[in-house]
Amino acid sequence: MSSAIESQRPKDHEPHTVTVTVNGKPVVVPAPKTTGLAVKEAAVAANLPVTLDFVLSKEKPDGDTEIVGDTDTITVNKNSKFVLIHPDDNS
Repeated sequence: MSSAIESQRPKDHEPHTVTVTVNGKPVVVPAPKTTGLAVKEAAVAANLPVTLDFVLSKEKPDGDTEIVGDTDTITVNKNSKFVLIHPDDNS
């Protein structure tokens, strides 16, 4: 009987994902809310040449960037763009 109840649950409670851009590459992340760490983990899972200690920045529409911490909650959509740089990169 529990399987009949489960099949009647609304599908809107299933996790959603969206493809964002990280270092110019497509990466699938949880949406519409996610964390900096989740973006990093998704980039690693997508085989980007990055590690979890890289610094994550979100590109703003005006071209500026904003640092995103591992525990920061951010809203993402298909237009979201991120950059991951090595923590020792002083450029």
